[in-house]
Amino acid sequence: MDAILADPVRGPRIAAIDFHHWFYRPDGSLYTIEGGINEAPREQGVRILPEAQVAALRAQSTYPGNIVNSPEFIRAAQAVRTGTPAMRYRALREYRDAFPDLVILRRGEDPFPGLTAAIEKAIHHSFRVGMRPAARVRTPQATAWCMARLNQNAELLVYSMTGDALELDLTSVPGTFAVTWVDESTQGLGNVVTGLKGGGVATLSRPDAVAKGPWVAWLQQTVTDLIP
Repeated sequence: MDAILADPVRGPRIAAIDFHHWFYRPDGSLYTIEGGINEAPREQGVRILPEAQVAALRAQSTYPGNIVNSPEFIRAAQAVRTGTPAMRYRALREYRDAFPDLVILRRGEDPFPGLTAAIEKAIHHSFRVGMRPAARVRTPQATAWCMARLNQNAELLVYSMTGDALELDLTSVPGTFAVTWVDESTQGLGNVVTGLKGGGVATLSRPDAVAKGPWVAWLQQTVTDLIP
């Protein structure tokens, strides 16, 4: 799907998408089926759970057939598929930010509608379009993630769904950043703080002006850093 959306010819023809055969596990790791192998998606389902957990289920189960079809495995796999509100929201936001004009046919409701409304008000979609998932959040990966567009004028969108502080890897992104903080109570541009240093691991911690609960930090590299 990503390859088609990125294609300059086929991508513009896509009006709506849905998600199948991939999701974020509760720990923040990604499960997706593999292409080009002689296994159907159903057969690959054994990899939904960690190998150690599958081995433990095999040892405990009395089911005579494939462990994937056992009641124990089905219950455990369904819990992982369901995931957490934070990770379900992550899957939604990654495509909403990267492709704001697409209709996303997503089962279930938006788990954070207040934050969604605040993001749409504070950060226009023209600033978010083209961002891609970036593995820059060191901790906590189960409740936080990052979108980024690392061109000449770097921009990052960082989500913390618990509202806790997080560690962001900016080692390869030097310079200084202005940070716009957005939370569910944001009605306009948001609270802007300047002077965040890149070039290393930065700690993002909610300022006092930001309400408790989920927040989003929009990092924009300052113009002075772009002048040779």
